[in-house]
Amino acid sequence: MAMRQTIVHDEYELLCYCDGAGPDGIGIGREAWLNAVREHPQLDFYQLCSQLQVGQRCTACLLDAEALFDQVARSRPAARSSGGMSQAAAATVKAEQKNEALSWRARLYSTIDRFLPNLPATHVLCVPVFRGRDIRTVLTLSNCYPALIGKQSAPYRYGVKTLDASGNILCRRNVQIEAGKSEDIDLTDDLDEPKDEGYSTGSCWIAMKPTARGSSGSTRPHFKLVGSGGISAVHAQSKSPTHGRQMLIRGGPQEHHLIHMVNLDDKVNSYAVRIRSPEAGAIREEIFGDLPPRGATLVELPALAGCETYLAETQSQGSWRYHYMIADSGFTRMSADHGGA
Repeated sequence: MAMRQTIVHDEYELLCYCDGAGPDGIGIGREAWLNAVREHPQLDFYQLCSQLQVGQRCTACLLDAEALFDQVARSRPAARSSGGMSQAAAATVKAEQKNEALSWRARLYSTIDRFLPNLPATHVLCVPVFRGRDIRTVLTLSNCYPALIGKQSAPYRYGVKTLDASGNILCRRNVQIEAGKSEDIDLTDDLDEPKDEGYSTGSCWIAMKPTARGSSGSTRPHFKLVGSGGISAVHAQSKSPTHGRQMLIRGGPQEHHLIHMVNLDDKVNSYAVRIRSPEAGAIREEIFGDLPPRGATLVELPALAGCETYLAETQSQGSWRYHYMIADSGFTRMSADHGGA
């Protein structure tokens, strides 16, 4: 679960810190989010997040965003959050209605909501799958809930697909996770055994959908790279920006620096990676390639003299998800982090 931070932005505590969020693209404050929820009662939680680009990159703010959304939703007679208002929120509706008059538009949308069926949103996330001689990939599906939400967290159904590097589906799984439960799925054996380069790679696509009314809880999946020398865990996300930059430090000439890329489109996607010297900014190396539809690849960044610290630039023509990975010389230990956020 993400740690809560406090940063002041335009006299308000920031809710979402990511570039691209909010009307000015440099984050959105808690008050601005609350005002947007009040002004757009016709939008559910995920629609509003999409419009304001809140929680679309690192997603660390989603729990706070949903709690604030629910706070406003409690003042509406039949408002719904992501799949429905929590029971705790619904229990206080009548009391709060006496203290806050609703606009005619809010009353109209609330009336319409009474006659509409529940329309739970389906979210598709993507994580890398890596199989080495000493490294396995484990997917964790968790529906744990914080005390703020409690057992009103909705149950979720997950559709899990493992694809190989060419974009072919290797395995399908359907998993139901009740509130407070979690499950680990070892994806390693879905891939072929490592060949000459010592590893094989692919991707895992997770479609998650609530099966009953409730709050989102802490439902974001994670993947773990489990090696004989250590474990690295990273949360799943939807897509990366088409352009990204990351400063990296190489711990030694034998350390492996890699970028795992997944094409999220149904057509070929071209990519470019550039390594720049941080001092002069000059391009030291360029790597170009194509990703097949829904395909994946693992690009190793060469160790260059004088570039122990360097800037990696990534670019894609279409939708993609990429992660930086660093491994020791024997691929017994690997760390990873999502790129572009």
